[in-house]
Amino acid sequence: MFTNGLVHNSSNAQKHNEDLLIDVSKPANEIGFNVQVLLTHRIWCQYIVCNQHTQAWGINEATRLCEILFTLFRVAMRRGNTNIIIFRVRISLSNQQTKIMKFKAVIGPDKNGIGVITIMLPIETPYNFSR
Repeated sequence: MFTNGLVHNSSNAQKHNEDLLIDVSKPANEIGFNVQVLLTHRIWCQYIVCNQHTQAWGINEATRLCEILFTLFRVAMRRGNTNIIIFRVRISLSNQQTKIMKFKAVIGPDKNGIGVITIMLPIETPYNFSR
């Protein structure tokens, strides 16, 4: 569950299909997460990867990833004990344009019982992914 301490252990032991899930634990840990954090490939391709236009405005993958992770962290700290969080993120498209996108974060155990957060689109389910 998401708790005010945002879960208790950290592990990269979970095996996942890298074509479907992308491990973003390192930047997530820098923000304050204490568990492995994964993004779906769909989110990575549609909302993290930047084109030349957005890069010209100084927006890059690290910026976009930070927008999602930081927003989730803040929302999780307020919401308390739950294993699913629906949250909205203002994604920077240029230096003057943004788009509000909805995401879902699910925390659950990996095969060893260690907490893992998976960030996905609301239409996706954690059961679609190989773990």
